[in-house]
Amino acid sequence: MNQQFSRRNFLRSAGFAAAAISAPGFLAACGGSSGESARPASLDPNKSYTDAEQLAFNGWGFQVDMVQKWVTRFNEQNKENSAFRVVAGTYPSVMENKYRNKEKVDLAYVLDTAFPRWAQANWIHDFSDFPDLEKAKAAMYPNVRDALTIDGKMYGLPYFTSIDGTIAVNQQILDKVGITPKEYPKNYTELYDQMRAIKKSGAADTPWLPRWIAESFGIGDAIYNEMLAEGLELVDEEGHPIFDGKTEHVAVLERAKKAWDDGLVPKSVLTMSETDQIDGFASGRYAMSEQQLYDAIATMNNPQRSKIAGHASFVPVPEGGHSWGHLQLGAYVVPNHGQSAERLGRAFRLAGYAGYQDNDGTPYVSKQWALANGLGSGYASVLEDPEVIAKYKTWLPDFDTQMPQIKAAMQQAKPFRMSRQIWSTEWNSKARELFPTVFTGEVTPAKALDQLREHADKLVDKYK
Repeated sequence: MNQQFSRRNFLRSAGFAAAAISAPGFLAACGGSSGESARPASLDPNKSYTDAEQLAFNGWGFQVDMVQKWVTRFNEQNKENSAFRVVAGTYPSVMENKYRNKEKVDLAYVLDTAFPRWAQANWIHDFSDFPDLEKAKAAMYPNVRDALTIDGKMYGLPYFTSIDGTIAVNQQILDKVGITPKEYPKNYTELYDQMRAIKKSGAADTPWLPRWIAESFGIGDAIYNEMLAEGLELVDEEGHPIFDGKTEHVAVLERAKKAWDDGLVPKSVLTMSETDQIDGFASGRYAMSEQQLYDAIATMNNPQRSKIAGHASFVPVPEGGHSWGHLQLGAYVVPNHGQSAERLGRAFRLAGYAGYQDNDGTPYVSKQWALANGLGSGYASVLEDPEVIAKYKTWLPDFDTQMPQIKAAMQQAKPFRMSRQIWSTEWNSKARELFPTVFTGEVTPAKALDQLREHADKLVDKYK
């Protein structure tokens, strides 16, 4: 659980740190690297680098022992000298200071919310010269490949994937009102109708536990997820805002407000942390909840963590329809500090081992994350691995039905379009302030979206 908390604390601080970067001259002031960098050298596989300057791999502190274990394995297989270093403090801001100071960092984690900014600031290398680029791209889920691509170039390899906004299910409560998997909702209108029926039956007092939580990735993302489920984006493909108090987005917010007014949602949700919300659903008090896909699968079916283990499931993606959530992505990136061609070649070899294949041609690291935590991979082959299949069978109550549903969901989920904009975290900070006031009746849904549109227009103008 401490390992879970460490990662969640990182995700929380990542959003707050990103929101703090708001100066108009941010990108211009970044500086990037020291001019043109060398192209990575082709390495002699027989050459030893054990006495060479150590490669520095920076990341947040999640399951550090496992990371160090695979780094040691990489060093042994490649006669290398590299080490994983946990970054203390607020990870995104610490890393950005390292980049400005051109510290020697050779590999780093990044979350999808910071990824576009790091690329635009020239803090990280694109992977155009990665030897196995085309093979890796061909093996990736297309949506993951697209998420890692900016202006036609790939800037990282996948560390983990998830669907944030997955509708997790407590079948113990649903069984009390006769809702079987065949009757699972196909959209949010049906979901709210079922929650009303459950409340009326007395099976649960507040049956719906959304992610309207007090986190940087909480209520703003949750409302955005619900809009996506209706096919509504917040920006167009060029990044221009396409919502206000008169567009269809208002109906989504009005529907959520009515669920609040009807008592379908616990009032405490607005002050919950993510851990509170996860443990709340694991307590068995709620019928459905917005969760990460890996929590809906692994955490909720872990008897040491959950009272609904063996009865936890998720609502599948409707055939030919929308995704219930958005693609969340962690990536391995190669920072750009003006390193030599040889050192850059070594860094790309480490990145490839972590984010693609080991020396045996298998996605070793991705597989370890899948086995340990149910973390999604950027590669479809991981879910075909016999050991991973065996592990998922211990988590999924109906493996033969649910495994294909997981694969379908992973192929369909897409990242937030707005997250590709440099100003998205600042907009989200404003959304986190306004959306709770909609539920408490201080601001109407239309007025809130008008204010958010005005804020978005100012941000677009500031950063153009």
